[in-house]
Amino acid sequence: DTNLPRQSDKQLAESVRLYQTGQVDDALTMLAESIMEDPVNIRLPLTLSKLLVNEGRFADAEQLLSSMPPEQRREQSITNFQAQIEFIQTASNAPAIPDLESRLQQKPDDCEARQQLACLQLANDDYEHALEHFMTLMQTDRTFNNDAGRRGLLVIFSILGNDHDLVKKYREQLVESLH
Repeated sequence: DTNLPRQSDKQLAESVRLYQTGQVDDALTMLAESIMEDPVNIRLPLTLSKLLVNEGRFADAEQLLSSMPPEQRREQSITNFQAQIEFIQTASNAPAIPDLESRLQQKPDDCEARQQLACLQLANDDYEHALEHFMTLMQTDRTFNNDAGRRGLLVIFSILGNDHDLVKKYREQLVESLH
């Protein structure tokens, strides 16, 4: 079972500790070596890809996840993170939250500012406000950035799961807005 603790999880924990103490290259190397030793433990490439994203290495993270065997790529934790990468990348290039809020007060239909704000909130696990902004974005302009509003909603739905109260609330609003 891929969810049971494995020997490589000790290396994973040590890699995270190294990363947190600023030893980024050592942490990334240890994780990469651990993946070679235990290719079945999906927590290893998932963690490595998250650290790569933290370092702004979005393409490397996506390449790593894409190189995983198909059965591993279908795991919920992997598909959720792959879907989040685009939004995290948008957040990493966004102005500060107060600046975006100010832009939206002046121009509520500023789709770029709304998407950036929603992505920052998603990155900060502020799901309720992110959902609110993605919903508004979807209702404002379905064509903006390939329907980014709807795609953002779906990413958060998959993170929180179908039974979460926010998912129920916003899924209902999504269905209503599509009819």
